[in-house]
Amino acid sequence: MGWIKQRVTDDGDKRFEACFRDPEGRHRSAGTFSSRRAAERAANWGTTPTDGVTPSSET
Repeated sequence: MGWIKQRVTDDGDKRFEACFRDPEGRHRSAGTFSSRRAAERAANWGTTPTDGVTPSSET
């Protein structure tokens, strides 16, 4: 699960930093975006734990 940090630039524009924790627990940034929606997508991309289990098509 990621989170968003909002900041205001010197020009008064809002920017959104997408943050997450890597598997070792370190704080990481997925980038800075001009829209909150893009930042949320980046922060949450690939952060769902799978415990090394891959879904199988066999029943």
